[in-house]
Order: sequence, then C-alpha cells, then structure tokens
Amino acid sequence: MNWRKRLGVSIIFGFGLLACISAAFRLETTVKHGKAADAIWTLAPLAFWATAEMTCGFFIVSLPCIPKILKETGAADRLKKMFGVSAVNTSQRNWPSEPSSYKANRGRLGGTTGSNDYYQLDPLKSTASESTEYLHKDGDEAGLTGVAPKIREALDDHEFVFIDGTILTEPFEGSAIITENSESYGYMPAVFTAASQGQDLVSRLVDYIHTQGPFDGVMGFSEGGIIAAMLLIEDARHSFAEFKCGIFFSAALPLDPDVVRTGVLRCINPDTDGILLHVPTALIVEENLVRLRDRSPLAPFWYQEDAQEALVQICDESLREVVRLNLGHQVPGYKSSEGLRETLQAIERTIERADELFD
Repeated sequence: MNWRKRLGVSIIFGFGLLACISAAFRLETTVKHGKAADAIWTLAPLAFWATAEMTCGFFIVSLPCIPKILKETGAADRLKKMFGVSAVNTSQRNWPSEPSSYKANRGRLGGTTGSNDYYQLDPLKSTASESTEYLHKDGDEAGLTGVAPKIREALDDHEFVFIDGTILTEPFEGSAIITENSESYGYMPAVFTAASQGQDLVSRLVDYIHTQGPFDGVMGFSEGGIIAAMLLIEDARHSFAEFKCGIFFSAALPLDPDVVRTGVLRCINPDTDGILLHVPTALIVEENLVRLRDRSPLAPFWYQEDAQEALVQICDESLREVVRLNLGHQVPGYKSSEGLRETLQAIERTIERADELFD
C-alpha cells in the first residue's frame, strides 16, 4: 500500500475514532437525560452528540468513493491547479492534424479515468502529465477490449496513457479490434531489413516520452512489453525519462538501442550485457511463450531460445516480481479471473517498492 492509500485509510480510521468518542459522550448524556428531572434541559447535549456520531458515520461511508468522483468529474485537476500542482487531462490534448499523423482518440474506457485514451505513436506534441504509459500491439489476442479492465479498475488511483504503434499489421486470429477504421497497428515491421528501422523506432519512442511525459513507469503486453523493456533500457543507460518501474506481460528481449544506433541490428544478450534494469519490475511470465517465437520479427536476433526468460534475467533480482501463469497469450483478467490476484499483488508490490525507492 503506497503512502496515498495509507493516508486515505488513516483519515477514514480518524473519523471512526471521532465517531467512537461521540458515541461515548452520547451514551453519557443519554444516561444523564434519563435521570434528569428536567428532560428538556438535557435534551440539547444529547441531540448534539447524537448528531456528531451520525455525521462521522456518514463521512466514513462516503469517503471511499470521493477520490473516484473527483477524478471522473475533473475536480481533482482543478484542485491541483488551485494549489499550484501541475495537472493535465490527457483526453483534452490537441493532437496534430497533418496527413502523416493518425488521430486515434477512441474515447473513455470503462472503469478508468478520463485520460485512458488510445493514441498512436506518431510524433505528437502536448503538455505533460504524470502517468503510466501502456504499450500494446493492437492486434494481439487480448485486443483493445481485453487490456485487462479488471487490472485497470484495481489500479484506478493511477493514470494510464495508452498508445498504439504506427505500422499497419494483420491482427491475430480471434482478436478484438475496436478502432475508427477497424485497423490494427503495431510497433515493429513484419521483418527487420535495416538498422534504420530500429533507429527510427527508438527515436520515435524517446520523442514521445519527451513530448508527452513525465511518466512514472511503463507497462506493456506482448510486443508492447518488448517496446516497454527497450524504453527502460534506454532510460537506464541514458536517463531521459527517469522511469520508476516497469510492468511486462508476456514480453521478451528488445533490440539493443545503443547497438542499433551504430547501424547493427542486435538484441539484448543477458550473457554479455548482464543486469540492465535496476528499477522495480513486475514480469507476468506466460508458460510456453516460446511456441510463438517465430511470430516475432526479433526472433532472428535473439541469442536465447526463450527470450521471455532472458528478459527476466536482465532485471535486478532484488527488485523484480515474477508471476508465472498458464493462461495462453492474454493479460490476466481478460477471459477469467485466474491468476488475476497474483498479478495485482505483484504490480502493487512493484509500485509500492518504486514509491519507497524514489520518495
């Protein structure tokens, strides 16, 4: 539990203590009222403490839903601005309208804040916000509707910004596509033929973080998890975002951004590169993900047969959470609740660890 949740729980218990004190005084005045010769004279103190007790009870019942109301109505942002804290509603950003930029605002997602929109990864310009960036491949089995709404609901005190890739791709069989043009976008080409493709990918990602950030962390599923890992590695070597944590679902090793800049296509190799991620990480590991190895354009550049396990190796063991599940290629909470509790616990511990480290 992070400090914000601790503070909220403390406030609720504080009102509970006031309710107990009011109840004690109300009981005392009730006894006096019962024994008093002039019942009207002692009625006022009794009414006062009874009202105080009920008021505290109403506060206790209402407080847990107030944060969500503030977020949904936008009052939280107005309060932050009033007290001089930077806040931006990312659902109201001005996006470029050039032909090369696809405007991919697809609206509010159920159970999330107003900033949980989907945006494409073309160079975008906007003001900054503090949030977590979520990367996913639009055509993956989880689909747009399956990016674990239950996980987002459980983490509703965090702001998420969802972005798509820019490369038109064929969706996986059975995937759900909900876009303006029923099109599926990814980050990487079907085949890497030149290092310039990797260079362009890295530069677009870094530019996006610079223009859209700051972000506290990065989260990704499948191909999006690979991209998330590459962002964290780039930040670890050449600090540009100061990410505090990373969360990966069914992800694998990314391209080495430093080597790609030299004109060579090469993936990270834990045997030679060692531990690269020294921030808290949560890795939701899919059993037998190696079966999908040939579907990734990075497969020819992986040194290990199981690139997912290799990704685990580059994360600091003392700061990582690993959850191993056999759910197929999907995010926990999409089709069933199996593995959801373990996943949420790992994510919460990762976020709390990041808060403790960077506070």
